[in-house]
Amino acid sequence: MDFHPVSCDRCGTEVLVHKSSFHQTSVQWNGTAAQNCELLQSAASEAKRLEPEAHSCSALRASIERAVVEGRLVVPEDDDRTIPGLGSPGEAATERLDD
Repeated sequence: MDFHPVSCDRCGTEVLVHKSSFHQTSVQWNGTAAQNCELLQSAASEAKRLEPEAHSCSALRASIERAVVEGRLVVPEDDDRTIPGLGSPGEAATERLDD
C-alpha cells in the first residue's frame, strides 16, 4: 500500500494518504499532525471525542479530494467512477457554458 503526503489547504498539516477507490481513503496521522490540526484540537477541547466527526477534519478531506482532482493523489485505474460534481481523477472539473 503506497501512502503519499497531502497537506491541508487550511492549516498546512501534513498526513500520509492512500486512496483504494474514490470512496475509500486511508489516512495516517502522526502525533505532530494531530496536534497541529486546528479542527481536531477544537473537537477534542469541546469533549466531542466519542463523535465520529471528532476523528476527522473536513478541511483535510477537501484537500485530499482536491489532490485527487488535480492528479497529485492517484486513485487506482480499475476504479472508473467519478467524484460527484468534480469529474474524473486528474482532470479538472469544467463547466460548459452555452451561448
